[in-house]
Amino acid sequence: DKTSMESIVLIIFSIQTKTKVIKKYILEKLSYLCEDIQIRTMNSYYIIIAAMAAMAVVVFVALFFFKAGYGYLSTSNWGPKINNKVAWVLMEAPSFGYMLYYTLRFASEGGAVNGCSNLVLYILASFFLLHYFQRSFIFPLLMRGKSKMPIAVMLMGMTFNTFNAYVIGEWLYNPNLN
Repeated sequence: DKTSMESIVLIIFSIQTKTKVIKKYILEKLSYLCEDIQIRTMNSYYIIIAAMAAMAVVVFVALFFFKAGYGYLSTSNWGPKINNKVAWVLMEAPSFGYMLYYTLRFASEGGAVNGCSNLVLYILASFFLLHYFQRSFIFPLLMRGKSKMPIAVMLMGMTFNTFNAYVIGEWLYNPNLN
């Protein structure tokens, strides 16, 4: 039964060799996939920056021809309105929440970005977080009056603030962009 034992050893060796080849193949494919995802992330990042810049030009020109939909220029043409304080919190809070998410995720992963000191990144994020905490939660409490904000204006502000936090968070914490 020496031959059967040799056969078993050869089969096991063959399986181990095939397993190593399969593992190597899978790791290579995952590596390509990760590179592809990083490239797509970078492309998305630059597309969003370009879109925000283009939109800024469009809004700049448009405001020469249209009245802004907030403050004393607000009209019923801008659609339904909600309490200004509530709208302000809903409009500004995504910036604070998104950057807080980025910062906590980065801290929990213990990452470092291309040799940058984590302390520097945390200081920069802290300035952003303090600013948007004040804008999102303290400033609305200091607002006087019972004015209302059009929901459309609130949604536009919310969209801008979300993309702004994404762009800054990616710039701070994504090692592929630095």
